[in-house]
Amino acid sequence: MNSLGCDKCYAERLSERFRGVSDHHCETGFDLTLRQARPEQAPAWREPRMIFVNTMSDLFHSEGPDAFVDRVFDTMERANWPTFQVLTKRSSLMGAFLHAGGAWCT
Repeated sequence: MNSLGCDKCYAERLSERFRGVSDHHCETGFDLTLRQARPEQAPAWREPRMIFVNTMSDLFHSEGPDAFVDRVFDTMERANWPTFQVLTKRSSLMGAFLHAGGAWCT
C-alpha cells in the first residue's frame, strides 16, 4: 500500500530504470527488498558517520516485516556513535512503532 506521498516518487522511477541489471542495488526495481546483512554493518564501523538507513526505500513500508524494523532499531541503539537518518512517508506507522516501545501497532 502506497501513501499519497509515494504517487510521484523519484525513487520508484529511478530504481525501475535498473531492474534486471545484474549486481546493481536496484536489480529488483522498486520491489520490496530486505538487505538482511545491512543492520550488522553499523556496529562494525568505529568512526562517527552519518548513516542514511533507507535510501531509495521506506523502513516503514506497509509490507515490511516487523522483525526487520526491530533489528534496525536494535542496531541504532547498540551502535550509538553514528548518526542515523531515517526518512519515511508513513509517519503514522513510525509513531505507532515508537509509542509501542518497538512493537508494531495496527
